[in-house]
Amino acid sequence: MISGDEDRVALCEQAEVAVRFQVFRSWKGAVANELVVRTDSQVTMCGVDFRVGGIYLVYAFGEVGGALNTSRCQRTRAIGEAKGDVEVLGPPERDVFQQGLQQEPPTR
Repeated sequence: MISGDEDRVALCEQAEVAVRFQVFRSWKGAVANELVVRTDSQVTMCGVDFRVGGIYLVYAFGEVGGALNTSRCQRTRAIGEAKGDVEVLGPPERDVFQQGLQQEPPTR
């Protein structure tokens, strides 16, 4: 989930945008509670139009602990559009709800 003060992440002024995510579930690699992921600023260049408070299935590449990147071309999308992907991925390696790290899933 993206946190911040704006309703939407501005994606038009720079070549890329960095988005800070709170990680609820991860299937590979992500063990941190928060990660910063970069995407192209323009959706016409496969940039993801992330919205603050939105919940996403993010396919990121790069080194964990280093720079991570994603794009729409990597299948990154809002969780509501990713149900088929979540079914194929199966149970996550890390789930903050099952581990008791957070009491309730987010409502968005």
